[in-house]
Amino acid sequence: MEQAAKELEVILQQFFDPNTPNGTKKQLEQYLDSIKANPESLQRAKFLLTNTNDQVLWFATSILESWTGTKWNTLPATETQSLKTLLFDFLVARSGMVAPFIWKKVAKLLAEIAANEWPQAWPELFPLIEKLLMNPGTTFLGVYLLTTISEEFISSRRNIPSQRKEELKTHLLAQMSPILNILNNFLRSFVNNTTTRDTKLATLILECVLQYLAWIPLNSMFSMPLLESILDCITIQGEIGTLALTCVNEILSRNFVPKDFSEFLILIFQRIYNLLQVVTENPDDFDDSFLQKFTDFTSLFVQNHLGRVENLPNFPTLQFLSLLFKYSFSADFSTDNFAYCMGIWETFLEYLDADPETRIPKFSLVLQSLITTLFDRSLFSTNGSKLVQLDDVDKDEDGETEMQTFFRVCINLLSEIGDVAPQSIIELAVPRLEALKQPLFSLHEYSQSSLVSLSDSRRFVATVYDTKTILRIFGGLRPYLISNFESTFNLTEQIFKLNLDILQYVYQRQLLFMAPLFADLELEILSILHGFMSWLSAFESHSRSQPAVFDRFMELVFRTMEEVVKLIDVKIPESIQLVASSLLKSLFSTVRPLRIFGTQQLLVTMEKIQRIPEISLNVQVQLYTAVTGLFLLPSHNVPMNEQLWEPRELALSQFLAPFVQNIFELCNTINSQNSAEVANRLQGKFRILKNIIWDIQTEPKSVKVILEKSIHQTIPLFVNLFKMYSYQDNEEMMFTLLDFFYAVLKTLKSQVDIEIISTCLGTIFTFLEGEQGSLLLNPRTRRHPEILCRFLDILTFLVDDPTTSDLDKRYLNFILKLCLDLFPNLSQDDTRIRESLLSLCYKLLLNKSALISEISSSTDDISTKILQFFGSAFNLEEIENAIFILESLRNLEEKSNIFSKRSFFILRSNFLTLFLRTLLDKGSAIPQDEVISTIFAIISSAMNWDYFENEFLPAFVNEGVRDPQDRMSLLLKLKNVKDFPTFSTRIVEFMDDFAYFHTK
Repeated sequence: MEQAAKELEVILQQFFDPNTPNGTKKQLEQYLDSIKANPESLQRAKFLLTNTNDQVLWFATSILESWTGTKWNTLPATETQSLKTLLFDFLVARSGMVAPFIWKKVAKLLAEIAANEWPQAWPELFPLIEKLLMNPGTTFLGVYLLTTISEEFISSRRNIPSQRKEELKTHLLAQMSPILNILNNFLRSFVNNTTTRDTKLATLILECVLQYLAWIPLNSMFSMPLLESILDCITIQGEIGTLALTCVNEILSRNFVPKDFSEFLILIFQRIYNLLQVVTENPDDFDDSFLQKFTDFTSLFVQNHLGRVENLPNFPTLQFLSLLFKYSFSADFSTDNFAYCMGIWETFLEYLDADPETRIPKFSLVLQSLITTLFDRSLFSTNGSKLVQLDDVDKDEDGETEMQTFFRVCINLLSEIGDVAPQSIIELAVPRLEALKQPLFSLHEYSQSSLVSLSDSRRFVATVYDTKTILRIFGGLRPYLISNFESTFNLTEQIFKLNLDILQYVYQRQLLFMAPLFADLELEILSILHGFMSWLSAFESHSRSQPAVFDRFMELVFRTMEEVVKLIDVKIPESIQLVASSLLKSLFSTVRPLRIFGTQQLLVTMEKIQRIPEISLNVQVQLYTAVTGLFLLPSHNVPMNEQLWEPRELALSQFLAPFVQNIFELCNTINSQNSAEVANRLQGKFRILKNIIWDIQTEPKSVKVILEKSIHQTIPLFVNLFKMYSYQDNEEMMFTLLDFFYAVLKTLKSQVDIEIISTCLGTIFTFLEGEQGSLLLNPRTRRHPEILCRFLDILTFLVDDPTTSDLDKRYLNFILKLCLDLFPNLSQDDTRIRESLLSLCYKLLLNKSALISEISSSTDDISTKILQFFGSAFNLEEIENAIFILESLRNLEEKSNIFSKRSFFILRSNFLTLFLRTLLDKGSAIPQDEVISTIFAIISSAMNWDYFENEFLPAFVNEGVRDPQDRMSLLLKLKNVKDFPTFSTRIVEFMDDFAYFHTK
C-alpha cells in the first residue's frame, strides 16, 4: 500500500495542477472514481489517513464520505467501531498538523456517523465531546464538533430520514442544558479575562451558540446567564462583538419570553442604551458590519419591546429616543445605513399610530425634532455641503442613484409622519416653500451662456432641488389633504396652482433648453400633479352645488389642460411628452369633469391634439385615449340618465371623425411604391384604436355603444387589410391588425354586426388553413411567434364566449386539429406560445368537453391528448405556466370532476408521478403547496384513494427504493391519511425520505 499511496500522491498532484490539460484531467478523474468505487476502498482510505500529504488525506476523506452516508448500515459493527475510533483519534491527534479543511472534513464525517448511530450505537459520543471541551488543548475541536453536529442533524438536506431527524433532535435537546452551561462558562471566562483572551475560541463558541439558537426552544432551554455573557461580548470590538449582536438579534427575532420577563427587558434595554451612548460618542471605533447588526438590534427592540418597557418604572424613554435620534442622524453614516435607521423610525411611527391619542402628545417633541431634522437634511439650503457629496450618476440595481435614494428615504419618512402629525409638517413646509418662490421665478435672469457654469453653483442647485423636494413632501400629504378637504382646501389649491405656475414659467422662459435640471423639475411637477388628480376629483364633488367654487375648480382643470398640451411638441423631450400626456389622461379619467363638454377650452384642446405633427406613437396613444376617455367614462356620482350621453356621442364622433377619415384616405392611397410607408402609418392608427377600445373593456354597455358608432367603419377594413398584408408577409402589420380585432372581440363584440364579426373570423380561419398558416405553426418557419399567440388568444375567446356557440360548432373541429398539430411542434423557447395554447386548451376542456367527446373516437380521445399536453408543458423552469396547469386542473375538477373521467383516468399515474417528482426537486421554484393541493385533489376524487395507496404508491416506491424495509417505512407514512393538513405534512416527509432511501 505504501507504493500505491506514493503513486496516488503523484496522480493527485497532477490532477490539482491548473496546468494539466482538460483531457488528461478527465482521465485522472475517471481513475480516481474507479478507486472510490472499488469494494476495498474503505480499507485503502483507512490506510491513507496515516499519510501526511493534504491531497492524499482529502482523497481519503472523500472515500470515507461515501461510506459514512448511505453505505454505513452495510458495514459490520466491528468495522463501524474501528472507523469511529480511527476518525476520532485522527481529529484529536492530527488536527494541528493538517490543513483546516482536512480536519473539518473529518469532523463532518463523525457528525454523519453520529446521525446514523447516536445515541443507541454510540452512547459515548457526548461524553467524548465533553472531554474535548474540558481539555484546554482540545476545547476548540469540541466546540467545532458541536457546531457540525447541529448543522448535520438539523439540516434541510435529505441526508437523514425524517423520523430519524426528529429522534436526533429530541436526543440532542436532552444534551443542551449541560452543553450550553459549558459554553457559557467559556464565554464568562473570556469576558472576565482581559489579559490573555483566546479570541479564536470565543468566536467559534458564539458561532456554535448561534447555530443552536436557530432551532432550540428558547423559553425552556436558554438561560439568562448565557444571555448576559453574550451581551457582555457585544462590547468587545471586532468579529466577536458583531457575532454577539447577531446572537442577540436571533433571540429578539424569536420573541424570547423567559420566566422573569421584566428582568430580561431591563437587561436588554440597559445594554442597548449603553451601546447607543458609546456608538454615538465614538462611531469611528466600529466597522460597518457591527453598525449594521446594531441597527438590527435597535430595530428589533423598538418593534418588539418598546411598548412593553415604556411604562416600566424609571425607564428613560425620552433619553433612549434622544440617543437613537443622534445615532440615526450620524454624519458619517452611508446612505444605506441611514435608510436602515430611518426604518427604525418608521417602526416607531407604527407604535405611535397604535395608540395615537396617548402616544402622539407624549412624544410630540420627538416628532418635531424628527421632522425638523429630516427637512434640514433633505434641503440644499441647509445641507448643501453634504448633499453635493452624494453620487447622482451611478445607479444601483433598483435604478436609483445614491442621491435619489437619500431623498426618497427622507420624503417617504416624512409622508409616514404625515399620517400621525401632518400639521407639523405643513407648518415647516409652507414657509420654506414661500422662501423659494422669489429665487425660483428669477432663474430666467441668468443667460444661457452663464447657466453652464451656474449649474455647479449651490444657489442654482439649491433652488431647483429644494423646490422639487418641498413639493414632493406636500405630495406625500395627499391622503391627509383629501380626507381633510375643507380645512386644507386653500393651502392645497395654492400648492396645485404653484405647480402649474412652475410649468408655465419653465415653458415661457424656455428654461427646458438651458439646463438638464429643469427637465428633471418638469418631470417632477408633472408627477406631483398626477398624484393630485384624486384631490382634484374631490374638489369637483365639493363644488357642484357652489357655482363660485365650481368656477375655481374649472379654472384648475382648464389651466392643467393648457399647460399639459403645450408640452406635447416635437421640440420637447419625449420623456416629458409622455408624462404630460399621461397627466392629461389621468385628469380626464380620474376627475371626469362633466361640465367640460361644449366648452371653448375643450374644443381648443381637441383641435391642438388633432393638429400636433410628428409626435411619437406612444404619446399619440396617451392623448387619444385621454380625450376619448373623457367622452366615454361616466362621471362620478352622477346617475347614468344624467350623463349627457348625446353631447358625449356627438363630441366623440367629431373628435374621431378626422382620425377615421385619415385611415380610409391611407387605405385608398396604398400602391406598390408606398405600401411600406402607408403600412407604418396605418399600424399607428390601429394601435391607437386598439388602446381606445381596451380602455373601456369594463365599462357599461351604453359606453361601448357610443364608441362602436364612432369607429364601426374601421372594423370591416380588417378583412382586406389582413389579406393584403399577409400576402405581403408584413408580420408587424398582421400582428397589429390581429391585436385590434382581438380588442374588438373582447370589448365590442355585442355591439358589432354579427356578419362583420363572422367575416373577420372567416378571414382568420382561411389564413390558418392555408399555406401561410402551416408555416406559422411550424417552429422552423415561424418568424413572429406573437402572431400565433394572438391567433390563439382569439380562438380562446371564441371557445370561452357563450354567445359564439353557433360559431364554435363550425370551427371547433379546426381548433382541435390546430391544437393537436401544435402540441408536438413547440420548441423549448416557445414559452409565450405555450402559455396561450395552455389557456386555449383549458377553455376547451372547461366549456366544450361534451362536443369534444362527440368528435372523439373510442381510440382517439382528444381530451386525453389535451391533458397529455398539460403534462408535457409542465416545465419546472416555466413557473407561471406550471402554476397555471396546477390551478387549471383543480378548477376543472371543481367544475366538471375531470379526475373521475376516462380522459384523465388513464393518465392519473403519469400526473401523480410528474407532480411527486416536482416535490422531489428541491431546486424547483414552483410553490410546493400548489403541487400538494393538486396531488390531494387527484387522489381525493372518486375511486382514486385506493388506487393511490394500493397500486400507485407501491409501484412508485419500488421503482426508486431497493430496500424492502425502507419501502414499507415509506408506504406507512401515507397509509389512511385522508385529511389535507396531515397529508401536506406527511407528503413532504415522504418525499424527503424517498430522496434519502433512493440514494442508498
